[in-house]
Amino acid sequence: MSTVENAGFEENSVTQYTLSLRDILEKIFSYLNFNDLRQVINTCRLWRELAQKELQLRNEFQSLILPLYITPYIHGVGYNDGEDFFEHYNNIPYYRRTREGALTEWHVSNVVRNVPRMFFLFYEAQTLLDLPFHREYLDTLPRSSAFAAIGLLMLSVDTTELFGFSNLGAGISMPSTPSLNSEYFNIDQYSVDYLSISQLMEQTCDKLQMNGSGGEHSCYIVFLARVYDSVLDWYIERAKVHAENFLRHVKARSDPGTYSIFGSGCYFIDVFSTNSGAEDINYGFILRLYGSAMKSYSVVLSLDLTADEATQRLLDFRKNIRLRSNSIAIATLPVDRERAFGCAPNDQLTADMWLCKVTAFKRAFPKVPLTCLFDDRLSAQYGCNTLNDDRDSTFQHKNSVIYLIITTT
Repeated sequence: MSTVENAGFEENSVTQYTLSLRDILEKIFSYLNFNDLRQVINTCRLWRELAQKELQLRNEFQSLILPLYITPYIHGVGYNDGEDFFEHYNNIPYYRRTREGALTEWHVSNVVRNVPRMFFLFYEAQTLLDLPFHREYLDTLPRSSAFAAIGLLMLSVDTTELFGFSNLGAGISMPSTPSLNSEYFNIDQYSVDYLSISQLMEQTCDKLQMNGSGGEHSCYIVFLARVYDSVLDWYIERAKVHAENFLRHVKARSDPGTYSIFGSGCYFIDVFSTNSGAEDINYGFILRLYGSAMKSYSVVLSLDLTADEATQRLLDFRKNIRLRSNSIAIATLPVDRERAFGCAPNDQLTADMWLCKVTAFKRAFPKVPLTCLFDDRLSAQYGCNTLNDDRDSTFQHKNSVIYLIITTT
């Protein structure tokens, strides 16, 4: 073989090897989480190209159970159980907790696969009331991401009830992709104190970019803080009035079937942005998701339905929709506050109540993870039946379970 032929042979071999290496790397990178991909981007030009390409392909929604890892040493002292840890943790000045409180070993980016545009952290407010753990995650999110921490009475993912210190809570990551838009509005102390109802409505619609056509599909998620404090009752009630006025506006301007509504009460709402940091005190939170990358459906069922009746309703509903494999679901269920605090996993009646509705959903949608948010039975719930809703139907409910299903298109 001549030297020229040799050179051509070697060049073809290198090309084939390079193509093969790209295929192998693409396969490997598909298994990496967001945090690992951020690391490999800095390796070389080829790895940067493939890692960025992989991140751009990820437009899935994620539903996660988030573990709580506690470093066993604070000030050089070891602790063997959660109670000792929290007893000493509470004695640490607030401004030093993020450095010495040791809730920094685990971050959202360790399990999130996509680049989150909006990340929800749901946690049990009574268990983790005084811990600023969610503030630790702000630094791990990329720029332009928003982070909402919602404190609830109880929560579960599928049939796994999240109690105690073994789980931090549940997380939902909404991807950052050009074909998915998310805008949110905080009903904070300033807006409640200084804006009229009409001004508040105008600002909300402007922030959520709702001044265009009402024909595109939108998903509206509402959380209203509820605290047992007479001093804050006026703020809470005003936030509730505004949220309900806004949802009436949504129904009046939107065509039936082009939107979904999901709303729940909660204890606390903390919203952070990588661009602006922490927001003011929040009494309400309204999120609008829209764009060609997603489709959403909300369903309202009475708690009086039996498990079989609820399952059949959901099976009938499923016949009329199409879901991708990476779909997620959220549900809000009412529960008695006094019973919830005393029961944990031991009160069989309370356990049966939520398990019945979770089981009904999993029978109809076995592959869709369901994050269940439990709030006080006295709180209002907001939702609509996407497929058969009309402008005259109500969106405020009591004694109901409301499901929201989000899927990619």
